[in-house]
Amino acid sequence: MGQSNSTVPYHPPSGATDFLSVGEMIRLTFTQSDQNPPLPPYSEAIKDDGRINPPMVGSVVAAGKTQGQLQADLQTLYTNYFRNITVTLTTDQRFYYVQGEVKAPGGKVYLGETDIVQAISNAGDFTEFANKKKVQLIRGKKKLTINVQEIIHGSAPNASIYPGDTILVPRRFF
Repeated sequence: MGQSNSTVPYHPPSGATDFLSVGEMIRLTFTQSDQNPPLPPYSEAIKDDGRINPPMVGSVVAAGKTQGQLQADLQTLYTNYFRNITVTLTTDQRFYYVQGEVKAPGGKVYLGETDIVQAISNAGDFTEFANKKKVQLIRGKKKLTINVQEIIHGSAPNASIYPGDTILVPRRFF
């Protein structure tokens, strides 16, 4: 039922940023329609090899999957043991960060698909001193310079924002 316990180092898929990653806390709750919960709630941080070890099913790859994909995988594994079980997976809140020349800088809760224009709007929009043409999007070790003014005017494609991203809006010089 469970997958192999070999410890292959986890390497996230190229460009994958909306996926679960090493160190994130996973919480599982179990319900069953015909009786009390079949198992107590379970919590575990994703290990360095990208796996978790929930009760009964053994080692399961978690990192590199979306929350929904992992929940579906666990649901399938647990239905081998229990009828009518529902597995619910939750994680800690995930954040992206907007800094610099915005009216409300700081961490913002990632609630799903977000683009750079929405993220800046969620941070109170640009200040009057913002350089909208040289906004930095920092994702891991990559740094992209984005002309948000072109995106707003429809002449450039929008950029997706994911948990852990940082948007830095620099000050413009007059």
